[in-house]
Amino acid sequence: MVRILNKLNKRDFYLFLSILFFVLPFAILKFLLKIDIEEVVHFSKITVSESFNESDNEENAKDVIDLEILTYNIRGISYPVTNNLSKRLEFIVKEIEKYDIVGIQEAFSHKTDLLLENRYLPYYIRYDNRSLLSFGSGLMLLSKYKIVEYDFKEFSMCKEADCFAKKGVLFTRIFFPEIGEVDIYNTHYQAESENGEIRKGQNREFYEIYKQKDKGNLTILLGDFNFRRDSPEYIDFITLFNPVDTFAIVHPREEGITHEGARIDYIFLLGYGEISGFDIQILDSDVVLDSKVQGQHLSDHFGVLTILRLRSIN
Repeated sequence: MVRILNKLNKRDFYLFLSILFFVLPFAILKFLLKIDIEEVVHFSKITVSESFNESDNEENAKDVIDLEILTYNIRGISYPVTNNLSKRLEFIVKEIEKYDIVGIQEAFSHKTDLLLENRYLPYYIRYDNRSLLSFGSGLMLLSKYKIVEYDFKEFSMCKEADCFAKKGVLFTRIFFPEIGEVDIYNTHYQAESENGEIRKGQNREFYEIYKQKDKGNLTILLGDFNFRRDSPEYIDFITLFNPVDTFAIVHPREEGITHEGARIDYIFLLGYGEISGFDIQILDSDVVLDSKVQGQHLSDHFGVLTILRLRSIN
């Protein structure tokens, strides 16, 4: 045991303590009392908004729409891994209300439910596959527009601290009155630079999910991919999907740092220039949420924003 603890970095050590002191007691209680702990601590499998009105947006339907899309790893893990989570979330919920589509990663803590109480993103999917020994997927998708279909696929591979989570791909199909359906995938890959081979495997699992769901819609892939643009797994991803890296299109000579000196958070487009009946423009893309609020950053990641103009030409 001592040898194992010596090999853990600071982040993994705190995750280990969280399991030991917060999760393990529930497991012991379940064993001793022979009860279903999920009756005491309810882990909903999936949270879906139910506030949709069939007439929403129909009166103002046009054939063009500008979409502001954000991907953001919020580091939504409670103490002792992080501190001030509740305060950070109060600021984050105000920030995400500015956008039309928001993909969230690391919404592990139940406190992150606060994001679902925002005023301007009434439709959401939160895939919550937490268990007694797992923090769950941490994936959440919030939208101003109706979500008509959704699914989740857990990755089969993980290593070290990531095995305390159940990372994967959250699929959503969103209906826009102006242009029809758009498919959006939100994901969070294996962490740590030395785990490139696992991320390559996750590329292939992601691609299989995409092939199963694809029906020719405009497709957006976003999330925390944990790979740099100069890494073999990024090249492997580009080879598989042939996507457009929206930030790189707007800033071809900039790296765009989102975490620890590199950009590992992305918004990709599939079918750019190839989807029949659509004119697609990338109006802008930038790193956002990179300023301190009351002396601290809101997360250990910065967000990536992409603004698209989609026009139906049918």
